[in-house]
Amino acid sequence: MTGKRSKKITRKISFDTDLLNSLEWDLDNEISGLTPGEQRIVRDGKSTIKVPKQNELNKVSSEIIENYRNGIEIATQTETLPLIPLFEAKEIELPPELAVVHEHQKYNYYFVETNFSILLPKDQFPSSAEFGLTLFDDNTNPARRSRPIQLFPQYKDVNLFSIDIEGGLGIDAGLQISIPMKETDIIPYADLKSDASVKAKFVVGPLKYNFRKAVLEVKGIGSQNILWRYNISSELKGTNDFKSILLLKVAEETEKVQMAASLGVIPCKRKWRVIEKVLPKLSDSMILSVEL
Repeated sequence: MTGKRSKKITRKISFDTDLLNSLEWDLDNEISGLTPGEQRIVRDGKSTIKVPKQNELNKVSSEIIENYRNGIEIATQTETLPLIPLFEAKEIELPPELAVVHEHQKYNYYFVETNFSILLPKDQFPSSAEFGLTLFDDNTNPARRSRPIQLFPQYKDVNLFSIDIEGGLGIDAGLQISIPMKETDIIPYADLKSDASVKAKFVVGPLKYNFRKAVLEVKGIGSQNILWRYNISSELKGTNDFKSILLLKVAEETEKVQMAASLGVIPCKRKWRVIEKVLPKLSDSMILSVEL
């Protein structure tokens, strides 16, 4: 995609002294109720882990506290592509209902890709990640404020997140977000890059998209407040990337669109899973610009 890309925002998020003291109390309380040698069900509810000896539990607790003290890095970046000029350049007609809205009601459409990266050490993985967006603009007319007409992933897409795979997505001539599939399977992105017939179906894309094995929750479709929450089943260590796609409807008189982003992640290691349910979320918030 060759749209306008915002400057990448990278931050470190960690716990202060008060939060660390609260975490230490929670960990001590959780450990006191464990019996070494027993099998404990982990967060996904499908697997178990053996409770280690007391001295090992104490080491795990100390390691977790130190990790939350040092913190982790997260990075966020947006890329925006105006769709009306792209359709015109490719001599593709807009769907009639969208053409009427564009020509008579004076709205434009934008493809917005938001990337949220969790930059974890190579021995850690996220057990949970969430990404929230609140849209706001400088339009003084509430009825003409910017809003998403489509987004990905949304509730109907949750079944696609049953496997870790590098797939693809794009925007078709009907201004719909589309996932190349072979029957019920996602086509690997490596197979899409050289397939001219797939490329011909898209006005934008196909673009690379990393699907993660997770229980996905989506809230706020069609509103200015959107939340994606991933309870992750796999243990993909190191950097984890999460991508959200929005098709925005923006009034022509609007000059500035921004998104208040809230980010959250629970870092984990395999040996931490024995007390995973008390691991807290590391959180941050920032303002992201949509380049019109």
